[in-house]
Amino acid sequence: MPSLAAAAIIEWNGKILVGKKVEGPHPRNLGGKWHLPGGRLKSGETFETCLKREMMEEAGIEVEPLEVLGIGESRKTDHFVLWFRCRAKSGNIVAGDDLEKAEWVAKEEVDSKCCDESKILWSDELKNYLGIGV
Repeated sequence: MPSLAAAAIIEWNGKILVGKKVEGPHPRNLGGKWHLPGGRLKSGETFETCLKREMMEEAGIEVEPLEVLGIGESRKTDHFVLWFRCRAKSGNIVAGDDLEKAEWVAKEEVDSKCCDESKILWSDELKNYLGIGV
């Protein structure tokens, strides 16, 4: 059965939220690495509900989804992520759940800040939004 997740570009005052996972084992090898926040859907959850729940758990913020930025997929692992562009309702973030750190970075820094393991699931639309060649 495929794994479904929701993840986001979350914006606040021209910056984008990134998070660093806590050290240790992680199903996608993200332990101790930076990524764009998101998480797996729970049974009966919509993508938007999942997204809002995950952002509250991971960074302590409420978000307003603005648009879908495509679907990232790994057919090798049968993992699919629906990407959203969101606006944070506040800039006050607190790393929580499985994050060691959370911070706002400039849009042009996202690609270099995030680890390669997380980029496997970035959609083409997300890469275009960040100004990364597809």
